[in-house]
Amino acid sequence: METKLGIHVAYNVNYHFVFCTKRRKPILVQNIAFDCANIIRKVAEEINIKIEALEIMPDHVHVFVSSSPVISPGKIVKKFKGKTSNILRIKYPQLLRIPALWSSSYYVGTIGHVSESVVKLYIENQKGK
Repeated sequence: METKLGIHVAYNVNYHFVFCTKRRKPILVQNIAFDCANIIRKVAEEINIKIEALEIMPDHVHVFVSSSPVISPGKIVKKFKGKTSNILRIKYPQLLRIPALWSSSYYVGTIGHVSESVVKLYIENQKGK
C-alpha cells in the first residue's frame, strides 16, 4: 500500500472490519450476498475510501479498506451496515422477518504495512472454509 497525499496530510490508514448478521443467521447467500457486496462498494466510493478486499460469508462480512484519517472507523462501519440493511430489506422482503439485518457489534483492526498481504490472503481464503 502506498502513502496517500491530501491537503496538508500524508497517510496510510487501513482497517479490517468484520460484522455479523443478527443472531448469525446465514442469510447472505446468492443474490443477497452479491447485492450486499455491490452496496458496500458503492458506499465506499461515496465516502471516498478504497476497498482492498471484500468477502461476503453467509453470516458475516469481511472488508479491508484504505481510508482517510478524517473518517472514523465507527462512521465507516455504520455507513456499510446502515445502507446495506436499508437497501437489502427493501429489495428482499423475507429479510423483514428478522428484527435487524446486522448485529450491533463489529470488529475493527488496524492493519500495519507489514501484515496487509496476510490480511488480504486471509479474507480471500474465507470462501474455501
